[in-house]
Amino acid sequence: MFGLVIGADAHLFENRLAYQLDGEVHVFHTNDRLTAFTLRGSNDSGFRVDTVLLSDKAEEARIRVGFPADSSHFDVTVSSDAPIPASVYDDGKPIVAMSDIESGFGAFRQFLVVHGIADAALN
Repeated sequence: MFGLVIGADAHLFENRLAYQLDGEVHVFHTNDRLTAFTLRGSNDSGFRVDTVLLSDKAEEARIRVGFPADSSHFDVTVSSDAPIPASVYDDGKPIVAMSDIESGFGAFRQFLVVHGIADAALN
């Protein structure tokens, strides 16, 4: 709150592409179908939402996720089946937990690769 009072601004790595909304995808399960809603546009030109039916049987589909700061991308399989995973694990292996990384995707991706959790292509 103090930052807002004094007029501070968040620059997020000084790279506007790190927090660009154009291309942000949200997938919902509606009427037994997986549907992707992609935000398009900008603050200057205005926004619209592109809607794409991913699956007509509410099973699973693949979507491409992009990272505008370096034009990289990767594919994600989305599924309407969202089982609740176990909350206690005892397999002797390390666990990585992540939350809402927002514009920190670049740093998060670097963390995954450096620690051998994923390769450079995010496999």
